[in-house]
Amino acid sequence: DKKAELGRILDEIRQNLLGSRAFCRLLEWLTGVPAPVKWKSEIRRFRPGLDYTVGHYAGLLQKGEALFDVCLCFVDDSPPPPPPPP
Repeated sequence: DKKAELGRILDEIRQNLLGSRAFCRLLEWLTGVPAPVKWKSEIRRFRPGLDYTVGHYAGLLQKGEALFDVCLCFVDDSPPPPPPPP
């Protein structure tokens, strides 16, 4: 099943890339913000035209607490398959 395979691949990316020391060093190099002491990753798959939510955590942070939010996106921009013949 394609959806199950996609979920497995995205979970591998979450486990092996987002939490890696190399990725943290890259973010530190790009932003100048020191590598996080702790982190949490989440994988979300959006369905075209159905799912999209923008939010921020500013109201949820305690005084003196900071949050570094990173979004890594993959987009399938291949053309749709042709319709079946009549």
